[in-house]
Amino acid sequence: MTTAQGVVLEHINQLIAYGQRVYDGDGNKVGTVERIDTKLGWMTVEKGAFVHHALYIPFSVIATIDKREIGLSVSKDDLLAAYTNPPARTTLVTSTEIPGTGTAEHMAVTTVPSGYTGAPVQVDRTNLDEIKRQIGVGMRVFDVYGEKVGTVDTYNTARDYLEVRKSRFLPHDLFIPMALVDSVDLYVQDVTLAVTKDHLRRVCIVQQENGAAPSTIVVPDN
Repeated sequence: MTTAQGVVLEHINQLIAYGQRVYDGDGNKVGTVERIDTKLGWMTVEKGAFVHHALYIPFSVIATIDKREIGLSVSKDDLLAAYTNPPARTTLVTSTEIPGTGTAEHMAVTTVPSGYTGAPVQVDRTNLDEIKRQIGVGMRVFDVYGEKVGTVDTYNTARDYLEVRKSRFLPHDLFIPMALVDSVDLYVQDVTLAVTKDHLRRVCIVQQENGAAPSTIVVPDN
């Protein structure tokens, strides 16, 4: 398989490495590789002197690669316009009746667009009923990369969300839907989410003033 630029994907997976220099389509340095996900086909280029935002770049725009550097097929302006946010994660909750029980099983399935083809790739499948039984107040909450988000302050079982109060890790109170929880570690009392902190920073769940169910708002990046 090859990218749109004709680069063999197997070569990318063999050669891509942390710390490689990355250049745009005009030969301008963009930064260096900070994170790599060869399964999904995405890399993160750290922010620095050349670009003031971290960039989340799909392998599909890699034009050239060797052990020292990566050349992209798009300009720095195009990168800043399209790739300053992590790839969008879509979570769909399904309900399936369990025969003979009169109850249903609720699953949250999360997908991310492939950095190779753009097609949705399943990255998480969580049994929400099991998660609900495990979560408790006081548990620490981490994003998908292991970065701390905060601590569970309130757990609303009726509305299926957990509340994380703002702190030095988080500038806003968050009402996080249960569907965004990936796993719960009962031994260390940790909750891991299926999304990044950047996703939470851009899209927060906030309580409405009239006490109705929380609503979604977009939070500016700065």
